Amino acid sequence: MLVDAIKSIFIPHDGFFQEWLDDLNSYFGETFGILYYPFELLIDFLNRIGGLNETGTAIIHIPEFSLNLMGYTAKVIPAYDFDFNSILVNDTYKNIHNVYLIVVDVILWLGLLSLVRKLFRSIFGGVRDDDIKLDIDDINTSDSGTMSASTYKPPKHMK
Repeated sequence: MLVDAIKSIFIPHDGFFQEWLDDLNSYFGETFGILYYPFELLIDFLNRIGGLNETGTAIIHIPEFSLNLMGYTAKVIPAYDFDFNSILVNDTYKNIHNVYLIVVDVILWLGLLSLVRKLFRSIFGGVRDDDIKLDIDDINTSDSGTMSASTYKPPKHMK
């Protein structure tokens, strides 16, 4: 009784924080639009990992296929509903499916990070840094240690 009274002071009702976070997420999504998308993707990724035990319904309906030959109708394929969750009843297949979802998410995240890195380098410079490699041996210097324009040789890959 005392615990419930103290709890009601700090937590107005069950699910309050989840509703508050959902409202905050939708507010930021509406306010910042495409700028908020990477954060929304991160939140969805974390929610997917948190809810791996939940499975939706994945049913494929295969319609009936019949042929009509000279007034005689023959069923080639009867109508059938295939439920993918029936496969996931087996714990081994369920674990494989969960690992598959995580691997796909990791691949998407690595692709997103690669894209962000490329965009950052193209916007703020450094795109050509990996392409230019100077060999110190190819540069002729005078006795005083300075390099003159007439003695400079471009790197081999730029010839």
